[in-house]
Amino acid sequence: MATESFREDDDDIVSVDQKFVFQALNLLTFHLYLIINLKYVKPDYFFRSIVIAANKFIQVVLYNIISLNICFCGLTTAGTTLSTVEMYDPLTKRWSPVRSMSSIRSRVGVAVHDRKVYAIGGFNGHDRLRVVEAYEYNKNEWNAVAPLTKKRSALAAAFLNDRMYVCGGYDGITSLATVEVYCVNKDIWEPGPTMTKQRSAAGVAVLDGYIYVMGGHDGMSIFNSVERFSPEKGQWEAVPSMLSKRCRLGAAAFNGKIYACGGYDGSQFLNSVECFDPVMMKWTPVTPMHIKRSRVSLVANANLLYAVAG
Repeated sequence: MATESFREDDDDIVSVDQKFVFQALNLLTFHLYLIINLKYVKPDYFFRSIVIAANKFIQVVLYNIISLNICFCGLTTAGTTLSTVEMYDPLTKRWSPVRSMSSIRSRVGVAVHDRKVYAIGGFNGHDRLRVVEAYEYNKNEWNAVAPLTKKRSALAAAFLNDRMYVCGGYDGITSLATVEVYCVNKDIWEPGPTMTKQRSAAGVAVLDGYIYVMGGHDGMSIFNSVERFSPEKGQWEAVPSMLSKRCRLGAAAFNGKIYACGGYDGSQFLNSVECFDPVMMKWTPVTPMHIKRSRVSLVANANLLYAVAG
């Protein structure tokens, strides 16, 4: 499985106010005290506390705190649909298998929330799927949750404010603009605001309280257009388009910006990468990947961007 990583230049890393560093260190000290003195605290509590503290106060300073990357293996080079799942540990730089999904599927949507990895919809080689299941790392097991209301593959999925938004995709007949919203606490799906375009195989990222959906296709045309959803306004709005048309691209939020990499533009596979600055409201090209990748996954972890497979 081909994987490459990208690190921003040190000059691009935002400095952190000293008072926040002290606040974070005080919080970490308090959690360490709990670990030592309270027998009922679970072993993984301190790890979660470090991640929370880093995210709130010193995300850049503590970027060396490592988490794990999970990879869903949907298709072989021969086109066979799989259910297998692999996990990458950045500390050992090794991939290892974990428990497989309950059903074979490719073109599956993936979203992460509260230490769980959700696998949404997809294609089993015959039909588009409504099935959704969640992987619990601590237990190494998959559990079924409420299925989608509409079958779809090649969808875009992301969590925002404890709710999972599933955007677009393909139902076997047409590309979709519809959105479904999953409430974790109630284990139910609700209809969400429809996107302005039908989008299948689009990229998705969450940044500064917005869900960004970029590129994709409607079965006829491949897009460079981008739209974002604001929960406060309850609607989608257009933002500046990418520099290149892309479907089957990878996308991720990283250090206050959104990166879009690879994909397919209708005539060739791409290795180009571009970056969106929400302050300047502008896309700019950055260092390209070493190889061309379509259906690539992009993951931000420990101040690195990982481009996985494709």
